[in-house]
Amino acid sequence: MSVSTVMHEARAELFDTSLLAGRSKESDLSRFLSNVELPAGRHKLDVYVNDLWKGRFKVLLGSTREDVKIASTAISELGLQTSWVSPAADSDNWIPVQYISEGATFVLDISTQSLRVSVPQAYVRRTDESYIDPQFWDPGLPALILGYNAVYNRLEAQSTNVATNDFYSGLNLGVNIGGWQFRELGSASKRSDERIQYQSNLRYAQNNIASLKSVVRVGEFYSGGELFESVKTKGVGLSSDINMLPNSMQAFSPVVRGTARTNALVIVKQNGSIIYQENVPPGPFVIDALPQTGSAGDLTVIVQEASGEVTSFTIPFSSVPSMLKAGVSKYALTLGSAVQPNTNYTPDFFQATWQRGLDNRATGYLGSTMSPEYQAYLIGGAFNLPVGALSLDVTHARTDLKERNFTGQSIRITYSKLLDATATNFTLGAFRYSSANFYTFDDAIYAKENNFSKNRKKYQNRFDIHQTEDTSVIDMKTWDSLTGARPRNNFSLNISQRLPGEWGSVYFAGVQRDYWGSNKKSREYQFGFSKSFNQVSISLSVNKVRDSHGHEQTRSYIGFTIPFEMFSNRATLASSVSFAESRYSQSNTSVSGSALQSQRLSYSVAASHDPENRAISVGSTYRANNVTVGGTLGEASDYRQFGLDARGTVVMIPGKILASNDMGNTMLVVEAPKAKGMVVNGDASVVTDEDGYALVPYASPYRTNSIMLSEGANTSGGRVIGNVAHSVPFADAVAKVTFKTDLRQALNFRALHANGSPLPFGAEVLDQAGNSIGYVGQASTLYINYDKRPSQLTVRMHDSVCAINLPDVLAPRASVSCR
Repeated sequence: MSVSTVMHEARAELFDTSLLAGRSKESDLSRFLSNVELPAGRHKLDVYVNDLWKGRFKVLLGSTREDVKIASTAISELGLQTSWVSPAADSDNWIPVQYISEGATFVLDISTQSLRVSVPQAYVRRTDESYIDPQFWDPGLPALILGYNAVYNRLEAQSTNVATNDFYSGLNLGVNIGGWQFRELGSASKRSDERIQYQSNLRYAQNNIASLKSVVRVGEFYSGGELFESVKTKGVGLSSDINMLPNSMQAFSPVVRGTARTNALVIVKQNGSIIYQENVPPGPFVIDALPQTGSAGDLTVIVQEASGEVTSFTIPFSSVPSMLKAGVSKYALTLGSAVQPNTNYTPDFFQATWQRGLDNRATGYLGSTMSPEYQAYLIGGAFNLPVGALSLDVTHARTDLKERNFTGQSIRITYSKLLDATATNFTLGAFRYSSANFYTFDDAIYAKENNFSKNRKKYQNRFDIHQTEDTSVIDMKTWDSLTGARPRNNFSLNISQRLPGEWGSVYFAGVQRDYWGSNKKSREYQFGFSKSFNQVSISLSVNKVRDSHGHEQTRSYIGFTIPFEMFSNRATLASSVSFAESRYSQSNTSVSGSALQSQRLSYSVAASHDPENRAISVGSTYRANNVTVGGTLGEASDYRQFGLDARGTVVMIPGKILASNDMGNTMLVVEAPKAKGMVVNGDASVVTDEDGYALVPYASPYRTNSIMLSEGANTSGGRVIGNVAHSVPFADAVAKVTFKTDLRQALNFRALHANGSPLPFGAEVLDQAGNSIGYVGQASTLYINYDKRPSQLTVRMHDSVCAINLPDVLAPRASVSCR
């Protein structure tokens, strides 16, 4: 490597001014090549490695662009190999950027306050390119948060003129301070003449611990449900947050190992598509950063040698939910009291789970739930086999009830496989056998009150899709626990099949349960078919569902959708017919679409018919800058309906209150001082206010979020300097992204020499004090920026100057004289 190569990369591009027309070829453009716009010393710059943003680092600048140094400790944080030993680090461990790896080059971009480094791939650590070192994760600002989703609905019976008015609002209340996030998740509801009621669902404080890749929670929250069933808990929990890991470590994928005889190209394919490729030198190679590839499909590894020789081999790959990548661990610890609904029994308990990816083929896991009157122990493993992915675990539980003690076991098996030859995705999910004396923790809690008979009467004919005024929705699992229905076998099956040629695809999903002490069985299933041709989509489905009285019913559906264009926007015509037990049930026809800039307005018009009724309805939703509002209106022969809804988030940060048009968890505050009307990431519904602030309700935690500002129809005020910035927030944080702005006023006007000839392109414009405030652009137009409007300007050309007396008012299309 030679320093001259680096200097070539760093030197500004030259423009041949002789290519300009007329006297413009005599322009002095040397000021645009200035490399001393930043003084020598330490500066904090955005650093990119191979065009990927890695964070804001302290950089030491010398007197020239070529004299740029960075701390040697930053090499690892930039995602580079630390085995490269630099010969040029000084006594303070500052290293010239060209020596951070062999073959490194760089460009210092003063205009964007950034340093762009190019490094050979061999010296980049094998991890996700998009992964940012945890030191740059932003815990965010102190903030008060109110997220809401409010719905009002009025339903009036035509025959009786009796109306019911229902109001509901889901609420997400939060306080972020000192790295802690306090959350209250609840709902407010009111029905007709009843008083408004508030229900708290979860209430907790959490702290994200980057060093442990974990999160700690204190308060009311749900325990993890991956190995044991999730339990609402009042206590404390510490658990892994897999989102803190690089993307390739979050989901199971095998490690590819092989040997190359020459400089070779290694290609990894799944289901016929290339998912990864890399150049490797001669010798053994390891590829351990495959992207997330789904849960099924063997991997074909192709090694293309420089000699032209090609070899390949297959790595069996199927995955089930409990599989982890080799070397990755997950854990969860929970200590507290169980506070399940529909019971007053709140036992103390401790629960611990641990999972570990052992190698390409196996993941092991353990778990335990301990309570004074209930103990359970789980052991299991997940295996990536040539015949598919299989997980198997056994749970042993002891339950102490008033009458007697029960000891039993439960065996759970999950299987998944993609049959490549027939493109069949086959999943046998959670086949579970439980012995007669096995209780889950849920079962034990409800059984402790010994109120089976009371619950059977209270919840008679109550199922998960039915709701009465005096009870809340109950899912099937809770129903079984409340009524003492003890599952014996639970069998679920999921199959999806792509049909040959252009015949579409089919799927089947079903579950069957049977119980100890009963001959009854519960069955639910779905079957569907879909096909698209010439943009027209046809679908058919058959479902077994339960009605409000618990009766099973088979319903079928057939429908089609046709896209078309209306008022220069896309819209969709949809029509469907449904049947219940082979009898006609209902038909629907609708037109829906969106309009306005950024598709801010969505709408639908629908008509329906059933054997007893005809109805028509309209609905619309509009995304304003600070709230999303919508309304619905429907009428039929026996009812009239009217509804309103609104959702959004209000955030208070020090010195500012902001609002967005959607509910958010992890959010970004954009600040571009005094730049009003700037559009954020091209979404015309997210724009900066008069102070230059905007709230973005959607951000990806622990990942780079790039924010780009562009001018909108009503942009005014400060001019943004550099329109792209980045942030890597913690989960549930309110992070801040700040842009620099030029607050000077801008003025454009045309000026000519006294003889009517144009001024040369690129000539510099100075104010009375001799400060450079602008330049001459095309067609002899002057572009100037100023704090205080000047009365006189000087235009400095290559070999002469001329002066302009600037009038207070400039007439449209008028020209001023430069003498």
